[in-house]
Amino acid sequence: MMNYQYQNPIETLLDYLRNRPNDVFLVDESGASLTYNELYNKASKLAGSLSRFDVSRGDRVAIIMSNSMEAVISLFATWILGASAVLIDPLTISEDLDYQLSDSAPKVVIADKSVIEREIAVLSKYRVVGVGVSGQGILSFQELLSNVPSTDFKPVEVRSDDVGLIYYYAGIAGRTMQVWHTYFSLYSGPYAFGEAIGLNPKDSVLVVAQLSHILGLTELMSAFVRGGPRPLSPGTLTPRIRLS
Repeated sequence: MMNYQYQNPIETLLDYLRNRPNDVFLVDESGASLTYNELYNKASKLAGSLSRFDVSRGDRVAIIMSNSMEAVISLFATWILGASAVLIDPLTISEDLDYQLSDSAPKVVIADKSVIEREIAVLSKYRVVGVGVSGQGILSFQELLSNVPSTDFKPVEVRSDDVGLIYYYAGIAGRTMQVWHTYFSLYSGPYAFGEAIGLNPKDSVLVVAQLSHILGLTELMSAFVRGGPRPLSPGTLTPRIRLS
């Protein structure tokens, strides 16, 4: 039987923050990088801003964007709040998008420019945070980060069986339905997957699938939770994850 050190992804991040804050966690296709410390600081700032919109434990935040630094920061900000991230495929359009948003009833929607420009009629019903776009009722992602002077926002305590993530799948049911992932499963599932393939702290992982699909999220989270608490020396520092 496998023993798990943590109960959720934020416990893992807090340990990395204490033990290996300057290790590189993420590299995007442009070459920009994000350390564990930078991830925590940015996610905490975003969480603080979202809390001013009355987002709290058990609420839902919809994230509709292609793989990016901002998508990962939004995901961890949602978990710092103890809320549920509703990950929606950025190619979801019109009627399907309207259904998934009305069914999940998010307090806030975070979306990138292409999604907002294409689906403004649907998104106009919600409080929207835009990545790469703002104005006309759209809040700026970057401004929400810069308007919070510190990272004093503390992670909300959650139970292991609280819902941390919601996907929508049609599957064999014939219609799109919610699939829930608990906070514990967001840690234990990727950890077990990493154990099965022998993933270790020095490995890099190329994330090709969209985070809005369980395969992409598993790629991201298995590298994250298998990182381990021991720091890497500067001479052997290897980016943990590359987004594509």
